[in-house]
Amino acid sequence: SFMNANETAVGGIDDEFIVFIGQTANKNFKRAYSALRKVTSCQLVCVAKKRDLLSNSQLESKELTNVKYFQNLSDGELKSLYRRAKFLLFPSLYEGFGLPILEAQISCCIVLTSNVGPMKVVAEGSMGSVLVDPRVEMSIAEGISRLTSINEHDRKVLIELGKINAEKYSVNETLNVYKEVIE
Repeated sequence: SFMNANETAVGGIDDEFIVFIGQTANKNFKRAYSALRKVTSCQLVCVAKKRDLLSNSQLESKELTNVKYFQNLSDGELKSLYRRAKFLLFPSLYEGFGLPILEAQISCCIVLTSNVGPMKVVAEGSMGSVLVDPRVEMSIAEGISRLTSINEHDRKVLIELGKINAEKYSVNETLNVYKEVIE
């Protein structure tokens, strides 16, 4: 079951974990989880808002192992999770935007996301992210395998590219807001 934000300090998160954001159907949790378990036993930390929760029967399946759930985290708690995570697993089938990609990148977290829709655009291709086909479990598994075995140099490069992408996006968005206000 999900823990409230104030329980995050209690612990229970492994030293090495992968973070997953959301629990709505479009987030592709079942396929992502299945792909993850094919290549690693690394803990999966799922974060959701209360309104996004799947039914208890979907979440508390006996087949789900080494998964920790949190809901309603503060911005600081979420940033801390991103900083500590091996990477963000975000192979969403569709999004309106894909904000978790930028949140992760600005927090020095590598991103695995979809090669479709706004995720591909927001992630800027290979700018600090690995893109996978969210409809193909093997594609997700290959991306996970790549990021769980990444060397420290390549990890640092992806983190820096991700930060550049997120910062550039923030600057562009701010400029667009100013332009709209001026007009």
